[in-house]
Amino acid sequence: MDVDHASPGDAVVPYRPDPRVVSAFVAIATAVLIGVYQLTRPGALLGLNEYDDGVYLASAVRLVHGSLPYRDFAFPHPPGIPLLFAPFAWLLRNLSDRTLLGFSRIITMAVSVCNVALIAYVLRRRHWLGVLAASLSFAVFPLAVTANKALLLEPYVVFFVLAGVALVLDSDSLATGRRSFVGFVVLGFAVTVKLWAVLPIAVVAVLCIPAARTLWRRALGGLTLGAVLPMLPFFLAAPSDFVRQVVTLQLDRGESFGALSSKERLVFLTGFRSYPTLPGGTSGAITLLLLFAAAVVLSFVLRRRLTTLDWFAVIASLLVSVVLLRSSDFFMHYGYFTAAFLALAGGCAVDAYAMAAERWCSSRALVRRVVLAAMATAICVAGAVGAVRGRAVIVDYPGILTVGDPGGRTAAFIPRGSCVVADEVSLLLNANRLSNGSGCPAMIDSFYEWLVELPERPPPSGPPYPEALVAKWRGWFDRADYVVLSVDAFRVPWSPELSEWFNQHFERVGTPGPVVYRRVA
Repeated sequence: MDVDHASPGDAVVPYRPDPRVVSAFVAIATAVLIGVYQLTRPGALLGLNEYDDGVYLASAVRLVHGSLPYRDFAFPHPPGIPLLFAPFAWLLRNLSDRTLLGFSRIITMAVSVCNVALIAYVLRRRHWLGVLAASLSFAVFPLAVTANKALLLEPYVVFFVLAGVALVLDSDSLATGRRSFVGFVVLGFAVTVKLWAVLPIAVVAVLCIPAARTLWRRALGGLTLGAVLPMLPFFLAAPSDFVRQVVTLQLDRGESFGALSSKERLVFLTGFRSYPTLPGGTSGAITLLLLFAAAVVLSFVLRRRLTTLDWFAVIASLLVSVVLLRSSDFFMHYGYFTAAFLALAGGCAVDAYAMAAERWCSSRALVRRVVLAAMATAICVAGAVGAVRGRAVIVDYPGILTVGDPGGRTAAFIPRGSCVVADEVSLLLNANRLSNGSGCPAMIDSFYEWLVELPERPPPSGPPYPEALVAKWRGWFDRADYVVLSVDAFRVPWSPELSEWFNQHFERVGTPGPVVYRRVA
């Protein structure tokens, strides 16, 4: 066996890890620690913490049992999430609904960690300080807890957008060949998760204008394959309902309790104030945003050559922010979507400053190291502040993570196999009583069922109610053995006639948290 021996004169080069890899590792490890801490809080894994996650998870369960969204029940978004979670719902079908609920939250947390890694990967050719600034700021974004605490759409649409961008934008230029096609397929699928994905995709499309015709063909083919094909079966099953529920109602719906002014939304888009009663207000958020914008503009001046990634990060963050500031509704977890693009823009800006610092200090190694160390320290301090403020949300406001876990107490009043109707489907998942029998209503989203009939006046609007909406609820109640209602069942159109009929046919059997009713024999 031949053995190579180094000669005495050969110098041994010590191994030095790539600082960009180290930066990414720091951010990913931070995201993992925050995520694990968040999930281990009392009630965070299996308790009730969100209306929407029950809708999204139940849609996948319904799909596995043969009920189609739009045709058999109202669903407010394209079918991406039901398609993604249908395999899990099928594999775990013999386990409890509670187990599936907890599993979906673990998966969502893992996806949010992957998003931090994707931020670092998109910036992999930039200065390590840019990688650190972008990925760490996204990892410790104070309001990330409002988006990744449960099965919500924002982490998933960010995942597919970032993955697509990482493939289409090959470092600082547009990719070619099979890689660009796959990237556009991934971007297309992001649209099936939430229509917001069309905003960054539009930016990518504009950046592709100077490219060759072959890239445009790949883009069109990839977007068609990723977006159109997954939605086509659902569209063919109920064309008018699909278009109305996914597009028309989203554009025509009136303002609900999620409506905030543009100034109030800035607070949540920037993450400057972690929660309404924590220090920091609108003026602070606006000041922070103006400073951020000035820093990004100055970085454009410092950079010798603006790349495709620079333009994407800035235009996408601006476009997404403006649209969300003007949307009809706004909830705290919406800020997570904007934070991803703001992080990219900030990382590109820090890269420009770091490269400029290295040029100016190129002949003075000590000064260069001091400047870069000071920049790294500032980034880490800012990251620590973000982590502390995020922890304040989790610890000081536990209601964000859980409003209780009445599942066991609720299940005690309802025999297995019963047909159960609820105004909030999370109550049934939490109690392991989601009904899937052929004779039981498939309805999962009482809020959106209301909008289908009365889009201009969302819950909790008062009477008069459309006869069609009242008739829907009476039909669902009429097929139920048990009814589970939240304490304030404002998503039910309680007309005098419906209230009277309900009181004649159901009796209250318990209040384990929600209120459980049983059909009168």
